[in-house]
Amino acid sequence: MRCASCGVENPEGMKFCEECGTTLVRVCPSCGQQVRPTAKFCGACGTTLGAAEKPLPAKSHSLKGATSARKARRPTASPIAAKSRPAAPEAERRQLTVMFCDLVGSTPLAEKLDPEEWREVVQAYHPAIPG
Repeated sequence: MRCASCGVENPEGMKFCEECGTTLVRVCPSCGQQVRPTAKFCGACGTTLGAAEKPLPAKSHSLKGATSARKARRPTASPIAAKSRPAAPEAERRQLTVMFCDLVGSTPLAEKLDPEEWREVVQAYHPAIPG
């Protein structure tokens, strides 16, 4: 089976790509049917599957002195407040354009620097970007 993420051909029956760790087999959360990693909808029940799964990191990289940050949880609204709000509008599909730009040699440099230092280096490039 060919990995949708990196394109490497994997032996039949594998659940994860041997090259990048991307999930090769997904399961529909609604009916349990196996679906392709790139599928947007389940072929058996029609459930929306969303975007293809992101690859899991093969190795854990820890930076010396860095602490793991966690997302702050949003407070849940009380049942009374939820009833007084109008219903949320239906989801809307939109097109967007994303531009990815890579700086030559940035990956090895980012591996050597502390995240805060790397952020400063990248921010130095922002004024050079035409707006």
